[in-house]
Amino acid sequence: MDINTETFGKLTQAAYDTALGYIKRAGKRIALEFETAVIYGVAAVFSTGDATHINRVLPALKLAKLEPMYRRTVVNFDIVPFHYDKGECQHVGKINVGRRAALQIVDDKGVPQWETLLRAALDGEKPENKTPREFNLDARFDSLLKAARKAGSTDAEITAAYRSAKRKHPADSTMLSPQDQERVADNAKKHAEKVKVEKAKTSRKAA
Repeated sequence: MDINTETFGKLTQAAYDTALGYIKRAGKRIALEFETAVIYGVAAVFSTGDATHINRVLPALKLAKLEPMYRRTVVNFDIVPFHYDKGECQHVGKINVGRRAALQIVDDKGVPQWETLLRAALDGEKPENKTPREFNLDARFDSLLKAARKAGSTDAEITAAYRSAKRKHPADSTMLSPQDQERVADNAKKHAEKVKVEKAKTSRKAA
């Protein structure tokens, strides 16, 4: 069955059958090559402490529209001990020495942690929920500045917008880390109990 469309023109059954057949043949090969390139790139990071090899893979993955798959596996499992810049599609900055050391710890079978994690990620497992990151005002504001400048805003416009937002939304407890928010709640509860005790003492003395 052929189909006529306004946007995509005439869609033929023959072209569909050809494309489907090619995808079926190429799919397994693409999956194999994806794993080969990613595994080598990640292994090179731990062998050299350099992100060059894995970064060479990423433009090709982006071209093949496989970058989201890379994020779902390697990035979401935090396997490469470098910051991942989604916009640049590259691992950037300095290596996280502590993370690298932790991922190189071997289990009782002699397998490094990074190999176990990478195998699980490539097999489709999902990463464990991470503890929410603490709110970092400097980092958040720096990101906003970069985005605003990239969009064409001047420093004067950015400053005016920041001051306006600060007047409308003064700092509050939501800027605290989740742990600090719990401590604030606990302290408030303890304070309330102390006030209650003091009021009871005062009432007894008055009686």
